[in-house]
Amino acid sequence: MRPGGVPPRSNSIHCSRSRLGSGVIGFTGPTLPVPARRAFAWKALPVADEDDPRPDEPDYCYVHTVGRKSAKPHDIEIWFTRVGDTVFILAGNHTSDWVLNLVAASRSTVKIGSPDAPARPMTFRSLAPGSAEDAQARRVVVSKYRGRGHDDLEGWGDESLAVALDLV
Repeated sequence: MRPGGVPPRSNSIHCSRSRLGSGVIGFTGPTLPVPARRAFAWKALPVADEDDPRPDEPDYCYVHTVGRKSAKPHDIEIWFTRVGDTVFILAGNHTSDWVLNLVAASRSTVKIGSPDAPARPMTFRSLAPGSAEDAQARRVVVSKYRGRGHDDLEGWGDESLAVALDLV
């Protein structure tokens, strides 16, 4: 029920949290895990050689989605780190339209470095909170941007939704 006793619409987004602080965001379709507010092990772990962000890697990637309701194209500019054929992104808001659009469609494209770069097809994956890959994504993205003069990233690194875009 929404405030005032109004039932949710069929396409409404809801978030439920357990006593432990984890939860699931849902809408008419698949669900996404919501990371609990906690400190992750990536802070204490050394970054392995294969995880080191390339110093010449651009600051931004451009993710193209199609609106799950409107069917209109949308593009966002966002921080990322690429490890092999996987692009890791920390979504600051668990109900961001671009995330929900990717959940609904699963496949889309990403451009690395410039909106004029060639579009690469990719598949979206939400990473399970607390998994090794979730910790790796947080570690490499935060370390990349901390090294570029952005100092206060701890809360963002802890609370964001870690996602993976697997290049096809």
